[in-house]
Amino acid sequence: MKQLTCDMCGGTDLIKQDGMFICQTCGTKYSVEEAKKMMIEGLVDVSGSTVKIDDEDKIDNLYQLARRAKNSNNYELASKYYNEIVMSYPNDWEANLYVLYNQTLNIKMIEIEQMTQTVLDSEGGLYELVNENIKSPEEKKKALTEITTRIISMAELLFGGIKKRADNHDVSIRHESVYSTSRNIIEIAYRAGEKLELYFGDEYSDLIEKCYKKGVELHYNYVFETGKPLTKMLYKKDYDDIKIHCDVIKKYDHAYQMKDIVIFEEHSFSNGGCYIATAVYGSYDCPEVWTLRRFRDYYLAKTWYGRAFIRTYYIISPILVKWFGHTKWFKRMWKGKLDRMIKTLQAKDYKSTPYEDREWK
Repeated sequence: MKQLTCDMCGGTDLIKQDGMFICQTCGTKYSVEEAKKMMIEGLVDVSGSTVKIDDEDKIDNLYQLARRAKNSNNYELASKYYNEIVMSYPNDWEANLYVLYNQTLNIKMIEIEQMTQTVLDSEGGLYELVNENIKSPEEKKKALTEITTRIISMAELLFGGIKKRADNHDVSIRHESVYSTSRNIIEIAYRAGEKLELYFGDEYSDLIEKCYKKGVELHYNYVFETGKPLTKMLYKKDYDDIKIHCDVIKKYDHAYQMKDIVIFEEHSFSNGGCYIATAVYGSYDCPEVWTLRRFRDYYLAKTWYGRAFIRTYYIISPILVKWFGHTKWFKRMWKGKLDRMIKTLQAKDYKSTPYEDREWK
């Protein structure tokens, strides 16, 4: 049988199965009549050698194959075809996007940091390619929507991966790279919004808003899912960053409200912080919490059962604060109890002046 050439991908490995000719490269099927027509139209000459497909036609065929694979959620196969397109058209936003997306889908746990940095380094270029190469408003909006949707998906995938890694380690020994990588993943969403504003102003406010809201959502999860953080993780810094982006969101969504966040300072966790009191009074360094910290160090920590109570409290209270510490009902429920307790302690000379935690075991 003379050699046939697939007019979709240019492959020459076509095998007849169940009355159809099937391309083993891309899976395109041809009936016997279609195969005969291909030969008649000169795609194959009488000697069996193939006629070279025009480059432009080949690229069009690669697009069809890539999009077909993408729409079937076969991103690995789609990436193969998009890679071929990038080789010929390095400034094609769609091909670059899905090569990057497939890489993100198929990374291993140990590759999350590197992939996060790759996405951060690449996302701005995708928006720039659209800005420079697409003139049609309809096509531009379509491209920017697709890029933004995929970038947010990549941020979610990477965040889920780094969270799994963190969950596999005791919180007190989690490596600092888990936290720095989490922050970089959050930055993927924030930066997408910033690049949209940079290149297109407020023209695509719905996409900008979507990016910032996703960044804030991931940022809240980062703050509240970490439990007892490393001392190098500053909640104050996260609070300021969230607030900045919430203020930007309010430009586009006037009804948007920032969630209430307890601001934890670095030294709040040197011996294990007064989580509930800090949530109620808003700071680790305030008169009420100074009183409670003195009571902890000078009374409870003096006995074995007092130390057992403290350790139990440090196991339970971070979880309560993580789940409910930002809610008004939680603060109301605890404030009356703590106020009465603090009043009693101050009457027993546990002062409400500035205090440095004592070391104890």
